Amino acid sequence: MVNKKSRERRADDEKFIEGIYNDSEVSSIRTNCGYLNQAIPALIDGKSLFDYFNVCAIAKHKKESVDLYYTLIDELEDRIARGTAVLPTKRFRLFGEILPPWCILSHI
Repeated sequence: MVNKKSRERRADDEKFIEGIYNDSEVSSIRTNCGYLNQAIPALIDGKSLFDYFNVCAIAKHKKESVDLYYTLIDELEDRIARGTAVLPTKRFRLFGEILPPWCILSHI
């Protein structure tokens, strides 16, 4: 059963369209970050990427998320230009699309 307050609330089409646009933009930028991070050695480590993953899970529709991901792109491009990496001696990369085991992250 829908309560009276939610029935009286009007849909804001402009806000909805903006949220869909931001969601799509974050997905696109996140994909570009993945392409940039294919550099060897990696520009950003997996644990740091999980910080951004939380933004995607919680607030992908917000303008602030788009701005955050553009900042990440700028940082990754700067690291490419300067030739810096998280761990210059890194030889292998293991990545999974699951939540990290928080209890052992300090040992990874």
